[in-house]
Amino acid sequence: MSQPRIITASEYVIERRVLQRRSIALASQPHFTLLHFLESTYEGVPADATLLINPHQTAEFPAGESACEFLLVRLMPKALVETAARLQLYRTG
Repeated sequence: MSQPRIITASEYVIERRVLQRRSIALASQPHFTLLHFLESTYEGVPADATLLINPHQTAEFPAGESACEFLLVRLMPKALVETAARLQLYRTG
């Protein structure tokens, strides 16, 4: 798969990407980002690992020795707060 596959909705964006021996930098953005590895060649990051990326920092991943496949999920802050409130993890008001 050379092109990323993208699914969009008002609350989130999901991208499926494959890196073929190249690095990636995810610039800081105003929403929360989850990175879920389907296949990983990074030391200390196994397949099926999920990372929460700080929205105020750039995340950089160096080029790996072989292909790395992951899902990139961007969540809008409003949707995240609404979900947490519904699950009673975050109290509003």
